[in-house]
Amino acid sequence: MPSFRILLYVGIPVLIYLITAVVTLLAQYSGCSTIRIKDVFLYSVPSAVFSYIALFISFFSFCRIPVGSVIAPLFISTPPPDPSNPASCCAQKITLESVEKNQPMVKGFSHGFYLFFSTLFGLLVSIGFTSVCNP
Repeated sequence: MPSFRILLYVGIPVLIYLITAVVTLLAQYSGCSTIRIKDVFLYSVPSAVFSYIALFISFFSFCRIPVGSVIAPLFISTPPPDPSNPASCCAQKITLESVEKNQPMVKGFSHGFYLFFSTLFGLLVSIGFTSVCNP
């Protein structure tokens, strides 16, 4: 779905940048009692950069495995192994790619996990830059 990819790689980082700009603006006003709009927009850039780093990290399947292993059991209904049939425990091999193909929400949660923490890190960096009051 190309529209989803445009939203993921363009829309979400722009939204994160705008949210960071608003929070940075409020932090600058509350800390310095002034607003330097140029600094607000300049210091919000690290948040967008960190969101692209998070999307790059979540592109690789081995980085999505930790989140997918926690979220996938919520979407997969596999019967428990039958104790009378020893072959029932090992019959079906489930891979992350097959789960993500059938349940795209698993991949979405992985992207969201990395985006959430990169946004928090970007907010901290941006607020740290803008909280220095220049005369």
